[in-house]
Amino acid sequence: MLLKNFYRKNLVLKFKLILQIVFCFLFAVNFANAYNVATWNIRINVQEDSNNGDVWENRSKVIAQMVKFYDFDIIGIQEDYRKEIKSLKMLLPDFRFVGFPNHENGFTGSHNSILINADKFIILDSGMFYLAPVDSVPQLGWNAHYIRSCTWIKIQDKKTLNEMWVFNTHIDYMKGDAQEKSALLILDKIRAIAGPNSNSILMGDCNFNEHSEGYKILSESSLLDDSFDRTALKLVTSGTLNRFDPNYYHPERIDHIFVTRQFNVKKYGILTDSYWYQGRQKLPSDHYPVFVQIEYQDAK
Repeated sequence: MLLKNFYRKNLVLKFKLILQIVFCFLFAVNFANAYNVATWNIRINVQEDSNNGDVWENRSKVIAQMVKFYDFDIIGIQEDYRKEIKSLKMLLPDFRFVGFPNHENGFTGSHNSILINADKFIILDSGMFYLAPVDSVPQLGWNAHYIRSCTWIKIQDKKTLNEMWVFNTHIDYMKGDAQEKSALLILDKIRAIAGPNSNSILMGDCNFNEHSEGYKILSESSLLDDSFDRTALKLVTSGTLNRFDPNYYHPERIDHIFVTRQFNVKKYGILTDSYWYQGRQKLPSDHYPVFVQIEYQDAK
């Protein structure tokens, strides 16, 4: 009888241990398939902003702190010229930066860089295209005011071997053809570069709200969904434009993250963090970043 009880207890302990191992494995797989993604127009460093107290040296440090605190894995930034990129590379040494100058109006221009956590991902491919009728050379697109572009990368998760494409853009603020044809071009390029059944993310400062024709072209396509619509868990107390004013409220979302249906969106937020400088409440950019946590559903 004593021997039977001993074996019985031993089997129970083994069974519990197996359950714990299985639970830990499932938890680890689920965690590994979740990614924190953000888009953020970080606002170019200009003297006028500094004169108003919105100093890039202070803003860049807060931007980097937020990237680390929210544990971003993938970030698309806009208005990132060479000086801004140089600053952020020093503050975020664990990230790889991929971006290409858009040769904006005769200057090097913005890069629409994509930042990835180098501990988690490897880069398999990358490139860019212009938002213009001829998308391979720098030129104004349709009725646009500035030369605009889109950066893309193909990345692979080092642990799960999941592959995905990330597209980061900054669409012109001129309404009409510049926005609508840019949206159509981006859809065509995602299909051509990544494929119609790809695991793709499109993010950026689109300069159009959720009621516009440009937005409808993207969100009502058979390819992409607005991540905002794909989750019930939201933290949205403002739109994405703030004009460097913590008291400014505008309900429209002009910065967006779209995903293909291979991703499950777990949560969505517009992050309104601020900081204090010389006794005044300040914001790290004139746009709030959009944050989503997505889960890769087709794990290998």
